[in-house]
Amino acid sequence: MTLTCHLSENALDHVRFDEVSKRWNPTGDHIAINLPIKKAGWYSLDGQLQVHSKQHSLMLMTDNGVCIMLPLTRKGLLVDVFYLPANVQRVWLQLEGQKLSVAHCTITVSAIGAVKRLWRMARRVALTYVRQPAAQRRIATLHWYSLCAGLEPCYRKVSQLRQWSAEIPYSRWQELNEHDTPAQHRRARRLLQKQQNIVVVVYGDNSIAQSYWQSSVNSVFVQQWTSASVQVLLPVGIDALDSLPETVQITTADRLKNLPSNTALLLLRAGAILSPRALAWWRIMANSETFSYSDHDYFTTERCLPQFKPDWSLELLRSTHYIGDVVGVSAGLLAKSGWLEADWQQCTAGQHLVLRLAEQLLPAQQPEHISAVLWHDLLAPGGPSPEPVQQHLNRLNIRAEARTARDNTVWVDYALSATPLVSIIIPTRDMLHLLAPCVNSVLEQTQYPAFEIVIVDNQSTCPDTLAYMQQLSTDPRVTILRYDQPFNYAAINNYAVEQAAGELICLLNNDTEVITPQWLGQMVGVQLQSNVGAVGARLLYSNRTVQHAGDAVGPGGCADHMHSGIDEHDAGYMRRAVATQELSAVTAACLLTPKALFQQLNGLNARQLAVAFNDVDYCLRVREAGKRVVYTPHAQLYHHESVSRGKDDTDEKVRRTRAEADYMRQRWAHIMQNDPFYNPNLNYARPDFTLGREQRVKAPWQR
Repeated sequence: MTLTCHLSENALDHVRFDEVSKRWNPTGDHIAINLPIKKAGWYSLDGQLQVHSKQHSLMLMTDNGVCIMLPLTRKGLLVDVFYLPANVQRVWLQLEGQKLSVAHCTITVSAIGAVKRLWRMARRVALTYVRQPAAQRRIATLHWYSLCAGLEPCYRKVSQLRQWSAEIPYSRWQELNEHDTPAQHRRARRLLQKQQNIVVVVYGDNSIAQSYWQSSVNSVFVQQWTSASVQVLLPVGIDALDSLPETVQITTADRLKNLPSNTALLLLRAGAILSPRALAWWRIMANSETFSYSDHDYFTTERCLPQFKPDWSLELLRSTHYIGDVVGVSAGLLAKSGWLEADWQQCTAGQHLVLRLAEQLLPAQQPEHISAVLWHDLLAPGGPSPEPVQQHLNRLNIRAEARTARDNTVWVDYALSATPLVSIIIPTRDMLHLLAPCVNSVLEQTQYPAFEIVIVDNQSTCPDTLAYMQQLSTDPRVTILRYDQPFNYAAINNYAVEQAAGELICLLNNDTEVITPQWLGQMVGVQLQSNVGAVGARLLYSNRTVQHAGDAVGPGGCADHMHSGIDEHDAGYMRRAVATQELSAVTAACLLTPKALFQQLNGLNARQLAVAFNDVDYCLRVREAGKRVVYTPHAQLYHHESVSRGKDDTDEKVRRTRAEADYMRQRWAHIMQNDPFYNPNLNYARPDFTLGREQRVKAPWQR
């Protein structure tokens, strides 16, 4: 039995057709497609759904409670098998998503026998297991013994692992990550018996509506396991709230300063409401040496816009105030910060607060990041102000100007206290059509005054290229080196660094071109800041979409560019494509680093990483040495991405690429599992900032 369903013929009353767009739009929150089958047995699903929605999911559902998440490719391809139990009266496909519409739908349902069903399921499991790196398999809890649970459960797990699966809706993510069993409830109560109580300090000013103050206070007293003993402090002047429990007190800055220094506080901005598990988590995570922050989302008619944050990044804090307005801190650290005197009763947002707390930390200290949504913001998303950032820089005696930048970010323009010589190293083999625009753009557009270009000729034979390099050699700013060995990107750069005269080294691909004249000055300004070991730039493809805005290590199986492919005007997830920030790695297509540090770390790994990943490996060793790796969007260039060395399209190149990736996964296994700058709640199949399909973060009472 085979049947084919079309949306126009089989949709329920949940859709309407738009004659202008020629699409079907939902009248409610989903589109349903009836499958007129009732007989129990195994079926195959094959078809095409042209879905217009960034975030959507597809489920097979029945009237007796069957619900199966189906993988749908980004191109709308559906290939799956399922079992239909007996006594089913209605079967349908339910499509959910944000701003959802469907242009075309053709679904074929066929009854299949045991041999075909086993073949299709086993083939998908085997191919996915072989193709997925070990790190990805561990993340998805996919092991060789997973088949012990049965072929169908393993098949379902594998189907959701597939990299082309569409993003799940936020409501589905909440179901996967925010529920506790009765046993976990009991474990939480036992854990909390050993923890000190926490005092909630609600702050803000009279510009915030009283209803928001009330909502914030009310959220404290509906906490799981802790609401009976919690104390809430409010600033003087906020005394018109309804039904305040006895544990709510109106207090002053002086009284707060007199609390014992080890008292645990949770600073809650009015208009932010706590999730039911928030205080329990913060009590267990309380740390008197530093402060802590969590992920959050926004609440309108429902929860939306989850803000899954990276671990500590001082530069990102200055650029975006990404931490938000709810933090856990000890009374002692809060008193040291000076915030109580300056901002306690005037602060509408926590930007002043978090910057002041950050100033109290020692270089080796980092705030604790809780990778869980522990609060919801009732106020609309806003942006940081340059004024608190400028005050923060002044307090630290950092010469820089904080400016309002694009997409509600702050641009910290670091002043150049010195102009050290920068050696710009450009390896090449022929490719004059790339080399000439690259070099000419550097020579003609770069505003930074102190640089030299070191071109490393790796066996060029093209007469025009050789003539161009001969012409360049007459320019005192340009040096031509010959490297007469087989192509090894790492070895070529290591050789050139030894000959370079600069205090700073800029590794630059021959397929790049300068866009912003201040590119090198911006990179040097960041590089000269405290404890910075490497700086990377924002790179665009020729069509002005983003090629590189920093690298994530682990998502995608090894290392991959974040925000790759988005429009140049797209700010990216949490505005991170246009914000200066610390990262695990940046690309050597344009990378600045001190020569002394490069030599101390023995340069790029020319033995195991001759071509790929040597830049990521270098950045990770920079961080291992205690230095910061920083991405700045204020240095911008074009990058045509590896045009000159070609594609990995031969057996030898494929083997080399696999060997280099395997080395990275072994050497940096601990980072592959958890890049500190890519939230574990996000998709680890690729660093696209979509929601993860597996629960990777567990509450303390779930571990």
